[in-house]
Amino acid sequence: MDIKISGSGRIAAGEYEDICVSGAAKVGAPVRCHSFHCAGSSHVTGKLNAQKEISISGSAQFDGNTSAQDIHINGSASVYGNCIASGEMRIAGSMRCCGNMKGSIIHILGAVHTDRIDGENVLINGKITCPGLLSGRQIVVKMNGSSSKVDNISGSLITIYPERIHKIISHLPLLSKALGNRLTVKEAISGDEIKLEMVTAKSVIGRVVTIGAGCHIESVQYSDRLEISPDAKVDHQERI
Repeated sequence: MDIKISGSGRIAAGEYEDICVSGAAKVGAPVRCHSFHCAGSSHVTGKLNAQKEISISGSAQFDGNTSAQDIHINGSASVYGNCIASGEMRIAGSMRCCGNMKGSIIHILGAVHTDRIDGENVLINGKITCPGLLSGRQIVVKMNGSSSKVDNISGSLITIYPERIHKIISHLPLLSKALGNRLTVKEAISGDEIKLEMVTAKSVIGRVVTIGAGCHIESVQYSDRLEISPDAKVDHQERI
């Protein structure tokens, strides 16, 4: 059965085909459906599982674990549980997840606050706060004027830099710092190929490591090659 709401309304817990909300809706839980689309605002009071897609244009609150093949959010969302996409997760705006975010492709344009991120390809253009692990095969973090914080980062190819003044960062690291373009990693960044700019970290461990302008790293361990910018500070380096 399909459910369509135009204006405001309520949806009871249960199993449905397609749910389409244009306006505002409160949704009982648990809910299983083929797809969940909302243009406006929605509040799901517990677990939501969509076989195909969850698409939000506006704002949404999910009070339990939320999962789908693809999750697309354009606006803002809060998930009080895990947020899992077996395929693609795209966030344009802001996302707060009181659990783990997981997807094959995770693309965030804006700000995200989550306990943990696991993905195959992770691209973050904006701000990230993650008091846990950010992991993926390929990780790219482009800072756009906001300070970001992560406890640990683990991947194969890791690139972190301030986007807006990337071309002139080697000449103006103090300007980037003044704008807040810095990622602070509480513990370690570990991977195969690592390229960093404007990053503060306790430890960096990799095969090929490039420490760019504005970085302050307490300890770097590398097995193949290490490059350190004259505008970076590394307290200790060791070839392993």
